[in-house]
Amino acid sequence: MTEPNDPQPPVPAGPGEPEPALEAALPILEAAPEPAAPLPVRRLLFRLGPGFWPKTVPAEPASAFGVIDEVLKRPYHFARRYLDSGSPRTTANLVLASVALFAIYGLAVGFFQGGAALLLAVAKVPLLVLASYMITLPSLYIFSCLTGCDVRISRLGTLTAGSAAMAGLFAVGMAPVAWLFGVSSASLSFMVFFHLGVWVVAAYLALRFLFLAFAEMRDWKLLLGWSILFVVVSFQVATLLRPISWIGEDGLFLDTGKKFFIQHFLESVR
Repeated sequence: MTEPNDPQPPVPAGPGEPEPALEAALPILEAAPEPAAPLPVRRLLFRLGPGFWPKTVPAEPASAFGVIDEVLKRPYHFARRYLDSGSPRTTANLVLASVALFAIYGLAVGFFQGGAALLLAVAKVPLLVLASYMITLPSLYIFSCLTGCDVRISRLGTLTAGSAAMAGLFAVGMAPVAWLFGVSSASLSFMVFFHLGVWVVAAYLALRFLFLAFAEMRDWKLLLGWSILFVVVSFQVATLLRPISWIGEDGLFLDTGKKFFIQHFLESVR
């Protein structure tokens, strides 16, 4: 005969019912002071397993390639390590990696025209990305503070560098496809839409990385607003740096005239 205080064996969950372990952990997740992510985010991370919810700070990868691999495969490990402050060495490695990745994609972009356009695209595609981040970084700092983050500049730099590296990894993965269409297609309109689509997806992955990195934010609407600002700024920076992939009959490497990005886009796809 069992005593009233004896522990009862766990009852297996029925079909469609939550696991007892998850039910028991939810109060802990709700009361967890750090990181104070919204409960749906913490539930998701719990279901993904301990690999996505490290209780201790993971060791920093020894090489730049290890950092890039972690950004791609285990972004929450990367974000967890830099909850308090950033790493200048890691930031520098990620910035250099981002420049190299987008330069490779720029090389694929330049093959559409070839010749001097190769150097033009290799130089301007990384510059476009870096300029977009640098222009919007002060507003990201303000928005982060307004959402309840006790963020430091060093941490912000490391996380945004990781975000740029995430976008660069996707872009370099699409570089062979961009090269194929660049050397086999004569349609400038198609190439404009193709590169626009690649950048939109790359920006989405980069911004998703930031949403995960700033898990302690209490108001996600401001970060969403900054995300829209970042995309719009990147479009205008691309217009400012035009031409990027095509040198016209005038031979100009930089058009200094003022133009809104929507007008530039419509002129490019005619």
